[in-house]
Amino acid sequence: MKPFAYAHAGGSNWRDCVEACLKRLGRPGHGIGFVYFTDVLVEHSNDIVDTLRAATGVSDWVGTVGVGVLATGAE
Repeated sequence: MKPFAYAHAGGSNWRDCVEACLKRLGRPGHGIGFVYFTDVLVEHSNDIVDTLRAATGVSDWVGTVGVGVLATGAE
């Protein structure tokens, strides 16, 4: 079984963060996507998900917004 793709990023704006994640995710074109981002980015949530949909080909995304996000190998 192929493991799922994942990515995380930090940056000064949502576009830089999404772009960094997309470099790792590629274009799987199927499945379901999970997205988590901090409350600072909530006003851009529609832009973030729209960009992820267009770039990955994954149409269905779920997730949440929190004060902080934990990621593998990052603090």
